[in-house]
Amino acid sequence: MNIADFCSELDLQLGLSPPAERLSLASKMLCKAYKVTPDDIAIFTFDTERQELRFSWPEKLKSSGSIPLTAKNSMVARTLREKKAYLDNRFSRSAHGAIFEAFSGGNPIQKIISVPLLNNNAEKGVIQISRKGAEAKDAGADFSKGELNALQKMAEVIVRHI
Repeated sequence: MNIADFCSELDLQLGLSPPAERLSLASKMLCKAYKVTPDDIAIFTFDTERQELRFSWPEKLKSSGSIPLTAKNSMVARTLREKKAYLDNRFSRSAHGAIFEAFSGGNPIQKIISVPLLNNNAEKGVIQISRKGAEAKDAGADFSKGELNALQKMAEVIVRHI
């Protein structure tokens, strides 16, 4: 996949889509790029007033609660707080809040990449892509640094449209 071409197409498609459909479209395009299912994509938006993150995608988790930016064992909070991308191919063994995994059902997250959504350095949210399985060996290939870097480029496009 040529990341520059993919980002150009992502930008075009999101720009042509009605605002209410952009998260769904972004998720579909991320699924295609990473060969994952829609349940493996999580998009969080940041409430600056409340200083917390909320699921915007998948839709079934929109009303599942929020994550304070100060949460210690939360990769999503740490990603935004530190404005830094993370890759963890041993996520199931890492200390993390698992409450939302219980809501989503199915297998636990084994591997994950997480990037902040920043617009002119202002915190807007986080995108995470996971690989799930009963065990790490069942979750597919490890994420690479290249995949993490590609997601950072995609996030730069997506944040302009949400």
